[in-house]
Amino acid sequence: MSRFEYLKLADAVAAEIASGALKAGDRLPPQRHFAYDRNIAVSTASRVYTELLRRGLVVGEVGRGTFVSGEGRRGNVAPPEPRAPASISNSTIRCCRIRRR
Repeated sequence: MSRFEYLKLADAVAAEIASGALKAGDRLPPQRHFAYDRNIAVSTASRVYTELLRRGLVVGEVGRGTFVSGEGRRGNVAPPEPRAPASISNSTIRCCRIRRR
């Protein structure tokens, strides 16, 4: 499976939500069943569910499962732009250096 296969799967589930095939409040199958049905690893299914959660398309409830959120009409959400690393001032570096003797 390619590195970004989970994104394709997340897009497919997002399309089902956007089309109305999955409605707000519908319960998604447990991750193990999702993985078995699609012949993927459970870790990949976990990444799909995490991506859907990040997009705000689903909500997870401990002990109950994962459900399509009420805000499911948002469709595909573009990933956030990568941020430039925060600059570190020289004073921060000086205070954090370990002195060697």
